[in-house]
This record gives sequence, C-alpha cells and structure tokens, in this order.
Amino acid sequence: MQNVRGNVDGLVNGVLHGWITDDNADPFVIAVEIDGIRSSEVLANGFRMDLAAAGLPECAFEYEVPPHFHDGQMHSICVRYSADNVELGEPIDFVIERQSSKEQVPHNVHSFVSSEVVMSIVIPTFNRAGLIRETAENLLGVVGEHPIELIVVDDGSVDETSDVLMLLQKSFPKLKYEKTGNRGPGMARNTGATMARGDLVVFLGDDTRAVNKHLFQAHFKAHQIDNSPGHAVLGKVIWPDNRFSLPNFTMSLIQGEGQQQFGYRFMKPWQKYSPWCFYTANASVKTTMVDDWMSEGFSDKFTLYGFEDGEFAYRMSKRYPNFGVFYTPSAVVEHHHHYDVAGFLKRQVSCGYMMDVLFKIHPELKNALLGPALADILSAPRSGSEGLLLAQHYSTVVEGLKSWAIIIDKHYGLGSQNWHSDFLNAIFQLAYMDGYLMLQTENPSAQSTAYRHLLEDFRTRMGRSIESEAIGNVPGFGFI
Repeated sequence: MQNVRGNVDGLVNGVLHGWITDDNADPFVIAVEIDGIRSSEVLANGFRMDLAAAGLPECAFEYEVPPHFHDGQMHSICVRYSADNVELGEPIDFVIERQSSKEQVPHNVHSFVSSEVVMSIVIPTFNRAGLIRETAENLLGVVGEHPIELIVVDDGSVDETSDVLMLLQKSFPKLKYEKTGNRGPGMARNTGATMARGDLVVFLGDDTRAVNKHLFQAHFKAHQIDNSPGHAVLGKVIWPDNRFSLPNFTMSLIQGEGQQQFGYRFMKPWQKYSPWCFYTANASVKTTMVDDWMSEGFSDKFTLYGFEDGEFAYRMSKRYPNFGVFYTPSAVVEHHHHYDVAGFLKRQVSCGYMMDVLFKIHPELKNALLGPALADILSAPRSGSEGLLLAQHYSTVVEGLKSWAIIIDKHYGLGSQNWHSDFLNAIFQLAYMDGYLMLQTENPSAQSTAYRHLLEDFRTRMGRSIESEAIGNVPGFGFI
C-alpha cells in the first residue's frame, strides 16, 4: 500500500466524516471503534465535492453513531484501516445528549481538503420575503459544510426581503446578500455571478428548493464530464410532493402534456439540448463562461420574465461551437409556485412582451419562433391605418376567450372533460402570441391579419372534440 492519504474530518450531527485513498484509487474498508471496541466497518467510496475539486477520487466515508451512545456521556471514536491496524487521524472525544440523536458537542468540525469555494448558488428575488426565507433555509441546509456559497440578489424589493436576508446572514455565514435597483432577473443574476467565488455558478429561482442532498453534487459531476467553458448543465424541476398543495389541472398540463413552461417530458437524461432548454430555475455554467458578467451575461433589456435565460444561452451557442445544455435529472428541485389559469395567462402574455425584445436583438429568430406564415404576415408592407379598428376587435375576441378559460377554471370543473386539455393548450399559446401582437402597432393592417391568423390557429388547435362538445353552432365562431 503506497502513499495512503486521508483524514477523520470530524463528528457533525452524530455523523462521523472522513476520507482515505492511495495511488491506486481503490476504495478502502475502514473500521470504526468506539471506546476501543470495534463498532462497524465502512466502505470509503463516497463522493464529496471538496475532494473532487482537489483531484481526489470518490473516497469519502460517513458513519452514524449508534443510538445507544446518545447517553450524554463522554465517548471516544477512532478509525483504523488495513491489516496493519493503522489509525487514521486522531481519536475524537464526543458527547451526544440523550434527548436528541442529532444534538451534540461538535469536535474538529469538518476541516475540508480545500477551504476554497467550489460552487456558487445565485438566486434573484423580488418582493418575496416569505418565499425566499424558506428557499434560503432549505438550500443552506443542503449546503451544510460543503465548499458552496449562496448569493441572493434582491432586485429592488420594497417588502421585508432585506430584513429577512440580513437576519439569515447572521446565522448562515455562507449566505451573501446584495440589493440592487429594479433591473430585472437577468441583471440580478449578473450581479450574483460577478460576486461568485466558485468555479461553477448554479442559477436557481427564489421558489425552487432542493429535494435531497444530491442537488449540487449532481451539478458538479455533470460538469466533470466536460470541462469546456461552453458546457451548461440543466437539472430537473418538479412540483412539490406535498398533499396540501397538489398540482391542479393547469400545473399538471404546463409541465406535462402542454410543456408551456418546461420541456422535460420529451427530454432524455444525459444528453445535450438546444439553448432554449437553459432554464435558470435549475441550471449551471462555468463562472468563466463570460469574461464580464455585467456586460456579457444576461441582457438588461429583459425587464419581465421570459427569454432572458434562453437569449443568454443562444448567444453563448454562437460563442462556443460545441455549446449544449446537458440534462441531468439527478439534480432535482421543487418549484413552489402555484398557478391557476388566470395567473398562467398573465405569465404567457409577459413572455409575449419579452419575445418582442428578443426579436429586436436577434431578428433572425422570427421565422423559427413565430412560424413562417405569421412572420410573413407581420413583415408585409405598411398599408395605412385601416386595420386598426379591426385589430382592436380581434384583440377583444382574444380577451373573451381568455375570460372563458378563467370562468371554466373557477366554476365549471377544469379538467373534468376531455376537451379541456386541447382548450388550455390552445388558449395558452394564443395568450403568448397575443402578448407579442399587442406591441406590433406600426402596421395595423398586418396586425389585424396576424390576429385573424392566430384565431384560425386557435380553432384548429381546439380540434373536433371541442367544436362538437363545447362550441357546436355558436353563432359567429365558424366565420373566424
């Protein structure tokens, strides 16, 4: 056995932590003794982020002190390895009070191989004091003693967000808090990435929380697969598994069959996807992806939700020929954001507004995102203002359809009939395009023609089921 290296790092919350390896990188079996009596054997083959950052293999071990030693008395624990009966590190004296198996006097608390920050978590927030408190506490609990920092950037909140985060800072030194003017989530992320000390930056939402302790480990491992600066990683976003807040029909649709919010349903694990799958609810990149985050990061032109993350990734795909969004479903967060029809319609309109911003930056994307037919309609030569009144009438029809969806949601058992899925998919797409068309006022004739095109598309999307079951011969609908 050559060049054996290792350490007993400490006893934290009733669990002994340490690591051991040699030049062969084969896992060791180590023996744990308590008060001089062998208690158990443990395999040292666990992953730990600081060890990996220091170039070591998966060689960590953990050992939970048995309950009968939680008696308030002083005990001594030590670790031995190999047939040579060599002791690893110094024995640790400990006391665990009887009333709680997780409360104890800590000794030699987790001295890492590297004290440097390996990963930085960046979260923008705005006027969500209660939500960000629960999110921060959840993530800091997962971070624990790992070499990870949490950076929360307050995008000009006027509620109690500042008080909440400054209070949390006193208890959690790994939390960094910065308040800026209200410039949108993209610029808040840029501020956080500029502050980041880690080689990796993980972007999360103020409403996304870790499901288990493997969230950051999964991001870290996914970056080890490809060390190039153009390698981005995407984790999974799910609804909370909580019987008191089960997803309603709208929520199930938009992350399921409809895919209006996230496109996970048709994504296969461990593969690379397009820039438009870069969802900053749970995504990570190398901090060095850009030289200056404030000028080259997320665009400050996106002041509302929608497209600021995809646009950033799209630019990066132009910078890095091998750019891709690598999907790792092992990095899972719960999305604590309740939606009903009215709320998601509002979100879709906001995305439509931001699509207008996207096209001003990247006009080459119009055909791909609008479709050739609608793009051609909107690029028609200006023909006066005769279409203005007609566009307003069409817009009123769209508002009526959105109101119809809200009424069904509130009063008529949304999801109780087969055609409701077709209807919601169609109305959410219509609302999204409506947000964009509202801003296309320079050519009223083209705008009105575009609205007519959208309503025809809406009717087609509804399909035969809704035409026969719900609309039938409603006067006027056949003439749209």
